[in-house]
Amino acid sequence: MVQTTSGYRFNTQKVYNVAGRIPKIQQLSLINAGVSYDDHGILTNNYLQTNQPHIFACGDCSNAVFQN
Repeated sequence: MVQTTSGYRFNTQKVYNVAGRIPKIQQLSLINAGVSYDDHGILTNNYLQTNQPHIFACGDCSNAVFQN
């Protein structure tokens, strides 16, 4: 269980603490791996999965777009 500072509680299996830094992904050769990215980081889905199903990204390198 996680509780926010405003008192909202929800159940989760994992919690990620990301610092919000500017991603340094230039040296990762993402083009060679076929991984999609933009100026804000590596593009992921709600499960932190990139367009390459076996590659995940989390933290400052991720430009996660979460959808309900």
